[in-house]
Amino acid sequence: MCGILTEMIAETDRVECIVVGIGVNLNSMPSDFSPGLRAKATSVRAVTGRTVDRAAFLRTLLEVFEHVYGAFESAGFAGVASRWRRRSYLQGRRVDIEGVGESLAGRCVGIDDDGALLVDTGGKNPVRVIAGDVSLQGAYP
Repeated sequence: MCGILTEMIAETDRVECIVVGIGVNLNSMPSDFSPGLRAKATSVRAVTGRTVDRAAFLRTLLEVFEHVYGAFESAGFAGVASRWRRRSYLQGRRVDIEGVGESLAGRCVGIDDDGALLVDTGGKNPVRVIAGDVSLQGAYP
């Protein structure tokens, strides 16, 4: 239904810039997705049965983003951690994660104090996932 893409240009001792892109499938229907994506992609309209006013959605998204970003600016991740954890859809669910040169599967057991996803893969300790493509296992039969 949605995705967030982040890109960073950095040197060893400083971050030059970070670009964040947000994409949300609002009014697509299942037939709009390529056959390879239909099993795992969806949209707000496909789930709710209602067409979304894109301008109103964007306005609300930007207002909420501004508020949450302000909390992050003033307190770091601690300023948004409880909200993030409360709204996390992944908690307790089985996930597949594709990262740079690696993949793993397991159950999401939380978000740590730095914002990393914690995944129980059956080992002694949960694996900290900082970046990657996360998919729910069996989300769309």
